[in-house]
Amino acid sequence: MKKLIITFLSVFLLVGCTPAEVEENVNDNGANEMTESTDGAVTGGGLGIANPIKSYETAAEIEAATGILLNIPEGAENTAFSTITGTIAQARFTLDGVEYNFRASKNAPAASLHGIYADVVSTESFETAGGLTVTAANLGDQYSVCEWELDGVFYAVSRDGVADMSAVVGMIAE
Repeated sequence: MKKLIITFLSVFLLVGCTPAEVEENVNDNGANEMTESTDGAVTGGGLGIANPIKSYETAAEIEAATGILLNIPEGAENTAFSTITGTIAQARFTLDGVEYNFRASKNAPAASLHGIYADVVSTESFETAGGLTVTAANLGDQYSVCEWELDGVFYAVSRDGVADMSAVVGMIAE
């Protein structure tokens, strides 16, 4: 009787852990890619999980989805737009050979909007040419982050390496 119950519970557990829909797609490069099912779960590789990131082609599409305009600097290259959980607008871009991550949200972030969880070594405030006060954080020798709030929207821009980001923030915030 114990063997029957254990067998039944084992089968029940395995069936309960199996994803309802698994869809493997191979992209043009021959690699597996994850695709979103009709119920919002991301599938691929045999595991169905919710994907909080949705890609967009342009800043205008992000603005239509979130009500937030992401002002990308002139000369930015390799720009990729997305939203995170539908509430955080994000743009990744390269400017003068340096990669940046730019995020904005109308919701006050419970944690750091920039998404980098490292110890803050120092902070400093500066004012842009347009009079906007920005807080710059040095997160050791790995990252630089600038954060500000304007018209009810919270912004953060980050990059690898420690550098003066006032010029980049000035291009974005103006």
